[in-house]
Amino acid sequence: MNKPPKDSQVQVAKITAFQAIAVALITVAGGSLGYFLGESGKAKSKPEIKQNWLTIKNVEYTGKARIVVNVNGNDFSYPSTKIWTGNLEPAAQEKFPLPLAEQYKIAFTALVCPADPTLGGVYETKFFYQEETGRSQIPTGDKNASCLPNADSPSGIKPPLKVHFAIE
Repeated sequence: MNKPPKDSQVQVAKITAFQAIAVALITVAGGSLGYFLGESGKAKSKPEIKQNWLTIKNVEYTGKARIVVNVNGNDFSYPSTKIWTGNLEPAAQEKFPLPLAEQYKIAFTALVCPADPTLGGVYETKFFYQEETGRSQIPTGDKNASCLPNADSPSGIKPPLKVHFAIE
């Protein structure tokens, strides 16, 4: 029995075809694996974080007042271009950027100088308005915050001290 002679060209072609099939399978497997890992490894899209602003429009108080707004531990002082505001010394409205956060805790404090000169001095007073809310639930639009004098404030320091503000 004579074996047919081996053609070296045919043998190379068979190896090349086998290699081509192997490369094609590896490419398909790798591409599929990459696609599935890429899709499953993607972080779920986070909600769009929008910059919110706190605008202090004006302050109603018969004396002089300086407002400190605390948002998540960040303090903003109003007015920022004058020392005092109030009915006697109105200040222009100012806009403050709220921190980018999932939740806001907002509180107001006021330093007041009463209109009655016999009371003298500067007193700190706390506000009723304090809000802790999730970012998606933050109430936007116009708001008012009224003050509550501290127990150690002189009797002449009385409300109304009202801050008109908006969250946008």
